[in-house]
Amino acid sequence: MVWGYGDRGYGPYRVTQMLNQENAEEILTHVFETCQQGDPKLAYDFLRLNRIRILGPSYGSKFMTFCTPREIGAPIYDSLIAMWIEEFAKKDFLGAPTSSETWNSKTYSMYWDWVKLHSEELSCYPDEIELVLFRDAENRYSRQSAWKGK
Repeated sequence: MVWGYGDRGYGPYRVTQMLNQENAEEILTHVFETCQQGDPKLAYDFLRLNRIRILGPSYGSKFMTFCTPREIGAPIYDSLIAMWIEEFAKKDFLGAPTSSETWNSKTYSMYWDWVKLHSEELSCYPDEIELVLFRDAENRYSRQSAWKGK
């Protein structure tokens, strides 16, 4: 958890607060193991039900991404991706909110399925689909940041 919170400088403090909570290590270990076994949707739902203060859905999906084998994929679902989906793929997410602000297993599951489908159609890894979406969303919606494009 060495990244996150952009270039604001308070990431290490927040991560320390997150990891110092009771059961945080056990929860994150369970998420890691579930992702390693190839079930990021179950890991997301586990985090939804076993919350760690400060670890929201966006940062939680980032953690899951690095715990999941690349060929399975656990795409990051953050505010930029949510905005991109709202503008370009909303019809594919009917019946599910596209916000990344609250834990929603239905939304993440639909997003995972959507990314997986497109990665199979294009013969690439799921993280490559997510990266293309993120870069496009970053160019369209992001404020200027020293992290932009990294």
